[in-house]
Amino acid sequence: MNPRPENQATNQGCASEPSYGGSPRSTVPSEEVQALRDERARLLAKIKHLESSNHYLSDFIASVSHEIRTPMTAIIGFADLLYEDGDISLAPRQRIQTIDTIQRNSRYLLQVINDILDVSKIEAGRFEIHPGEFSLVDLVADVWSLMSVRARSKDLAFDVECVDPLPELVVADMTRVKQILINLTGNAIKFTEDGGVRLITRCLSGAENAIQFTVIDTGVGMTKAQQDELFDRYGQFHGDPNDRYGGTGLGLYISQRLANLMGGEIEVESTVGKGSMFRTTLPVVIPQGLRFLQDARAAMVGRPDFDSKPNTDKQLPGISVLLAEDGVDNRRLLQHILTKAGATLEMVENGKEAVDLALQADRDGRPYDVVMMDLQMPVMDGLQATRLLRKEHYRGPIIAITAHSAESDARYCLDAGFDAHVCKPIDKAKLLRTVSKIMKAHRPGTGAAPAASQRAAGGE
Repeated sequence: MNPRPENQATNQGCASEPSYGGSPRSTVPSEEVQALRDERARLLAKIKHLESSNHYLSDFIASVSHEIRTPMTAIIGFADLLYEDGDISLAPRQRIQTIDTIQRNSRYLLQVINDILDVSKIEAGRFEIHPGEFSLVDLVADVWSLMSVRARSKDLAFDVECVDPLPELVVADMTRVKQILINLTGNAIKFTEDGGVRLITRCLSGAENAIQFTVIDTGVGMTKAQQDELFDRYGQFHGDPNDRYGGTGLGLYISQRLANLMGGEIEVESTVGKGSMFRTTLPVVIPQGLRFLQDARAAMVGRPDFDSKPNTDKQLPGISVLLAEDGVDNRRLLQHILTKAGATLEMVENGKEAVDLALQADRDGRPYDVVMMDLQMPVMDGLQATRLLRKEHYRGPIIAITAHSAESDARYCLDAGFDAHVCKPIDKAKLLRTVSKIMKAHRPGTGAAPAASQRAAGGE
C-alpha cells in the first residue's frame, strides 16, 4: 500500500531536520556544535562540583554534630552526677573537677555555636566591619590574659613580644582583630604539645600603615597539601578522619575572611614536626600626632590583666538593681551573681512591671541604681519598656540582657535607650564590669551613697 502524501511530506520534513550527531548531512554550523559541547562540559563540571560540595557539606554537618554532642554529653552527664551525689558522696576536689568539666565543655559548645553563626553571616554577606579607636597594648594584653590560661592547662609557655615602637592607639575594628588573634593563638595552643607559643606584634609604617601579628608555635606542623586547604570552609574535613585534635575547622576560615574584609590577609608557613607560623597583616589608621610606645611590652606587663589573682572584693557594694527577666533559671543565676557582689535586688517577670516599679521609685526619690532588662519578655518586652521609660523622662542607667551578640544588635539596643548590653550566656566578670562602668559613668568621681541606702532610709 502506497503511503499517503502527507506522510511523504512528513518524512521529507524529518529528513531535512538537522542532525546534532555531527553527520555529514547536518546543516548546523560547526561552531554551534562546539558551543553545545562546551556547554555540556561546563554543566558536567558544575554537577561534579556540586556533588563534591555536597559530600564535603555532609562531612561538615556530621562533624559539627559530633562537636556539639560531645561537650553536651559531658555537660549533661556531669550535671547528673552532681544532682545524684549532692553534697555527700563527692569530695571537694571531685566537685571542683566536675564543675570545671561542665564549664570547659560549655565554653567550647558556645564557641562552636558562635563559629557557625559567623560563617552563616559571612556567607550571606551580612558581616560588617566597624572601625574605632582602641589601645593596641590593651588588645594584646587581653588576648594574653585569655589564652595564657589555656596554655598553662597544657604546661605550655605563652609569651607576647613587641617590635618597638608601637602606636599607643590605632583605628580598626577591635572586636574582629581580637577574634582573629584568639583564633590564631587558640589554634596554635591546640596543636602544640611541647614547647610554647609566641605572639609578636609590630607596626608597619609607610604610605599605608598596618599592624602585623605573628603567631609562632612548636606544634605538629602541616604538610603543603594541608596548608593549601587550611582556609577552605570545609578544609578540616579533607584530611585524616581520625585527627585526634578534633574541632570544626571553622576558626581559620573565619579569620581569613575577617582579615580580607578589613583589607588584610593571613599567611602561613609550616614544617611537619617543627611547628607553624601564622602572620596576619591588617591595615590601620594611626591618628596624627599620636605618641609611640618605646617599650610596649612593659606597658602590657604593668596592666592588671597580667596579675592572675582573682578579685575577691565585693564589686557592687550597696548598689540597688531592678531586674526584669521572665526566665526562672536566669533570674536565679543573676540574683546569685549580683547579691554575691554586694548588690540588693528586686525582680519582676515582664517589662510592664519594671516600668511601673522604676517610675514609682523615681517619683518617691529613691531610684534604682541600675535597671536590667531582658529583651524578650511577655506582656511588654525590654525594648518597649525602655522606650517607654525614656519617653517618661527616666534618666537612670538601663542595661539590656540579650541573646543576640551582633554589633547591629548592640546598636539597636543603644538606639532604643539602653546604656549598655550584656550577652547571654551571662559571663559573670563581664556583667560586673559592665554594671561598675555604667555606675561610674552616671556618678563619676562622687562619693555619694548608692540609691540602695536611700531606699533603706525611705523605709523600703
